[in-house]
Amino acid sequence: MKSAILTVLACTAATTISACGDSGKCAGDHVGKWDGTTIADAIDFGGDCSFAYTGVGCTSSGTYDAAIEDSGTVAVQITASTGGACLPTGSYSCVYGVNSSLLSFNCGAGMFTYSRD
Repeated sequence: MKSAILTVLACTAATTISACGDSGKCAGDHVGKWDGTTIADAIDFGGDCSFAYTGVGCTSSGTYDAAIEDSGTVAVQITASTGGACLPTGSYSCVYGVNSSLLSFNCGAGMFTYSRD
């Protein structure tokens, strides 16, 4: 479970950053809150490239470097991390896939799946 984060991404459940809605450098269909279907967690992506993640024993936040489109990798910077189950602060390259209702995310702890809140 160590770093179900972001797995989200971050890092990444539910500390919410309202971010800028759909506007900003990282605007896209991925912006908003996603609830974990693999474990009890959630991630909230902002259009300003911010994210917030919460899960069992973990809360973290930070930034990601670009809009998340269909699939690929994205650089994630975790700037705050509390709880023993979190990835530590630092830089990560995360693999993802996303469509209008499902998000899959892996920052090194395995692939985690999320559904639109």
